[in-house]
Amino acid sequence: MSLELLSSAFLRVALVSVKNEQLWLLCGIHVRFSVPVSFISVPRAFAVRRRPGMDVDRLRSLRKYVFSVPRYYATAVAVVLISILFGLAMRGNYIFSFLVFGLPALLSAAASTAMTRPWSKSLLIRRSMFLSLISMLITAVFFFLPYAFAPSLLLDSLIFGEAMAFALSYFAILSITNINRISCVLPASTQPLFQIGALLALEKLTPGLYFLPETFNPTVALAVFATMAAGVFVYMKVIEAPVKQAFGFGIFDLISSFVDHVTSDSLSMERFFQTIGQSVTVPAAHLVLREADTGKPKGMIIVPYVHPGPLGNLGASNVTKILDDELSAESGCLLVVHGSSTHDMNPTSAQETRKLAQVAREVLSEKDGWLPASTCLQRVQIGTAKLCGQMIDGSLLAINTFSPNPTEDVELGLGLAAMEAGRGAGAKQVALVDAHNCFTQSAKAIHAGDQEGYDLVKGVAELARKLSVAETFPIRAGFGVRHREDESIGPLGIRVCAIEVGKQKVAYVVLDANNMAQGLREKIAEKLSGVVDDCEVMTSDNHSVNLVKGDFNPVGASAEGLVEDVLAATQDALGSLSAVTARLDVRMTPSINVFGPGRVSEIVTTLNSMMSMGKGFTAVLIIAVLALCVLIFIVLGSLNF
Repeated sequence: MSLELLSSAFLRVALVSVKNEQLWLLCGIHVRFSVPVSFISVPRAFAVRRRPGMDVDRLRSLRKYVFSVPRYYATAVAVVLISILFGLAMRGNYIFSFLVFGLPALLSAAASTAMTRPWSKSLLIRRSMFLSLISMLITAVFFFLPYAFAPSLLLDSLIFGEAMAFALSYFAILSITNINRISCVLPASTQPLFQIGALLALEKLTPGLYFLPETFNPTVALAVFATMAAGVFVYMKVIEAPVKQAFGFGIFDLISSFVDHVTSDSLSMERFFQTIGQSVTVPAAHLVLREADTGKPKGMIIVPYVHPGPLGNLGASNVTKILDDELSAESGCLLVVHGSSTHDMNPTSAQETRKLAQVAREVLSEKDGWLPASTCLQRVQIGTAKLCGQMIDGSLLAINTFSPNPTEDVELGLGLAAMEAGRGAGAKQVALVDAHNCFTQSAKAIHAGDQEGYDLVKGVAELARKLSVAETFPIRAGFGVRHREDESIGPLGIRVCAIEVGKQKVAYVVLDANNMAQGLREKIAEKLSGVVDDCEVMTSDNHSVNLVKGDFNPVGASAEGLVEDVLAATQDALGSLSAVTARLDVRMTPSINVFGPGRVSEIVTTLNSMMSMGKGFTAVLIIAVLALCVLIFIVLGSLNF
């Protein structure tokens, strides 16, 4: 889940998505900043609180501010054409218009990108060019209005428009790069400076093109620019004070770190997560299958009870690849599935996620407890909770789905309660998997107090009771892998574990994705019904795929050929069946630093207070800045009454 958190401020910040890139742009009257983390209030176990989905729906509605930035050359053509057309509207003065508006915009785009490159790669040329286009339009509007209605104010209005464009650029560059506030002045001022240079050159060198009613006064311009810069600086200082006081970092630093992650895969954003994080101990479940004759691991299923978020390569977002890189040489084919956890359980860094691999290695090194037998897969349904599973030496692997009812994450406390219910019903240990396999835009997370939660707890207990008295048979297992060029599927692609127990063949299908479209699970199950007796389809909840679209990106929306690929991987798994010994182990993973229960909610509360404070402060600051600008015009003699 990737949500947008917003705050009122001086300018609106829109998250711009360009294929697999995202960019912050600034325009309008309010600042709205997006944070690609699902900041949801997660209730403690068996405590009922206000449903966070109400805020989620409101935040999702702001997707209308998401748009794509054109290629730099397309924007450059637009700059040239618009500046010429604007000049034609001014009695054919298109040369003046291009030299004063178009050329400075083109030069500024290149200059500001070059100036910021030593500190940050976030201000790409396409972004800088688009920002120059917006700035050019602002100054052009402020020039055209007095040209048409009040020619005596033409120069004053142009200076004010340049100052507005400077403030916009200053705010934008400061927000998307990690440049300090003093160093940011120069790249933000390139376009107004080029415009001032063009005006002075036209006035001195080609007086015939200079048709302004009075001589350009650079002192007035610089004074107005300084006032605008001071206004933006004060605004940013005041508006981010609540976040800085509560969490120790500024929200604009967070924004620039996010853009750096998107553009250059920087992990600097993780230092903010470390600031708010807390150390926890969580379980992790491991089903290891070894070749019976050699004892070599053939494959492994890991169920981590941390959340694979927030997105990109931050935290545990790409936990599947992290664990595969760490363990595949020792574990054989690795399947990583989704345990019960929400974004409160996001590890604060990729390094924290690697602690899961350390525990997995301990399980792989164990010499005792490997058995060649398991029960057949059985199913139970309690309400909307549909569970299936097998028991190995009294330890239960339970997989839950609510499909076809769309759902999101199951909170950790509820999952632990269900696991405890399974142990109370006869299982030695319980590994609970959230299949995470049915999504629509109305999907909701499952919390303690929800009816689905009670169904889950009862379902795990009932499954444990059934399997604890079931007959066991020798196990044969095989694995199959398929990779797809699909934006909604992560690096591990499609992985299938086929298990044959007695006369029953089952397939555990895992897609390295963040949930799947409603109905896809059933389509895959129908396709596999001809080759296996039963199956369950799961996703890993990989959040690296969210960065592609900056939003939910479940597999299935563009899944042409997906079902056939799953069938092929299943057939590969069935073709590699061989006798194995198995061990199901659930053990604690200590001292993982995660976002922490309630911390996300605290951030939301702080941001809401920032929004409330920002509205009134914005109005007061704008009035004050405008008054100071008018005073500058009067004092320096630029206005004539």
